[in-house]
Amino acid sequence: LRVSRAGQVGSAPGMLEDYGNVISALLVLHAATGETSWLASAGELADVLMAEFSAGAVDSGGWYDAPADPDGLLSRRYTPSDNAYPSGGSAAAAALLTWSRLGFGAGGLESADLRRFCEARVLEQQGMMRRHPRFAGGWLAVLAALIAGPLELALVGPAADDRTVALRSAAFRAAPPGLAMARASGAGGDTAAPLLVGRTVVAGEPAAYVCRNSVCQLPVTTAADLTELLAE
Repeated sequence: LRVSRAGQVGSAPGMLEDYGNVISALLVLHAATGETSWLASAGELADVLMAEFSAGAVDSGGWYDAPADPDGLLSRRYTPSDNAYPSGGSAAAAALLTWSRLGFGAGGLESADLRRFCEARVLEQQGMMRRHPRFAGGWLAVLAALIAGPLELALVGPAADDRTVALRSAAFRAAPPGLAMARASGAGGDTAAPLLVGRTVVAGEPAAYVCRNSVCQLPVTTAADLTELLAE
């Protein structure tokens, strides 16, 4: 739902920008806290986004700004240009790109197809990015993430451990555009996100795995080493 006042939630449905921005926020919460509940909530919204707002197939179409109206009364349009904040399209592309890099799919698409869907939406806006970059800031941010890899980070270690905290802080400080981070508590090997499968602590120490397209480099256990890897 889109609005509330004085603690009372209104009836206006959430728009594309609402879903995209909230999904991104939930993924940041997971990266910051390691709580898997944020991933579950993000996944639910990603499925709704693809079901309610998609306007076409993987390689064509894009999105609508508004959800489907069962009564057919709502005129649906799509405004891709960004302004003071990201448009619905760029917000959705950013969120779903991160979601796909964690190894998840949405709306019946596997993770690889979901990434391809996001890439197609970015390519559709290349004319606007070239001619009117002032109104394409959100799209340019997603493009920067695609050019950067986008990189993925699997971070394994108890949330309260100072060594885990140091790795997490280094990741946030040095994060390249569009970094997708999945967290596992304890010794690792979690399946909360596909990116975490098989990623474990190293000799009892919290560890960070820097990956591209789910292919990971050797793990590091210090903030300095992680910062260096993310800067490459």
